[in-house]
Amino acid sequence: EAWKAVAAAREEARRAAAIQSLRDGNLSDTRQHLEEILQLGGDADFDGLAAMAPRLHPDQQLELKRLFAELQQRHPDNAEIRYSTALLQSLTGDPEQAAETLAPLLADSQKEFQPAVVLQGELLYELGRPREALRFLQAQSRRYPDNRQLGTLYARILVSENEMQAAQDEFTRLVDQF
Repeated sequence: EAWKAVAAAREEARRAAAIQSLRDGNLSDTRQHLEEILQLGGDADFDGLAAMAPRLHPDQQLELKRLFAELQQRHPDNAEIRYSTALLQSLTGDPEQAAETLAPLLADSQKEFQPAVVLQGELLYELGRPREALRFLQAQSRRYPDNRQLGTLYARILVSENEMQAAQDEFTRLVDQF
């Protein structure tokens, strides 16, 4: 039991160090910390790092994109890295590239990586394809009824598209379920 606590603390320290080195603009150290977490089999919180991108200087955003692309190339089967790369691309104003990056995760129905499903719904809407986004989200919210984020996104887009009765139905379903 003690070794598990030590391993968890070590992983948390690496994650904190990766975030701090990213904030400091030291992508080399960020890469090293992330690789060490991956080698330990831990959760590197790639999506958390991607979410920091809008607060970074454009040059740092570019470097972070390069780092994620490199990590994705080195770990092609890691769904979290692929998803986080797409999230980073979306958050930095490249939804087309994000959709392309995300596509393999959506094609692999065996893995059912639900964060990718939510992001795909957001991307379809952001790309100006609201009908397609609504069809996709309706199907996926039925497929994953326990995914509150997915249902909420679906309901919000229904409101945005002035589909008030359907939005009310979805919000009622969410309230009843959660």
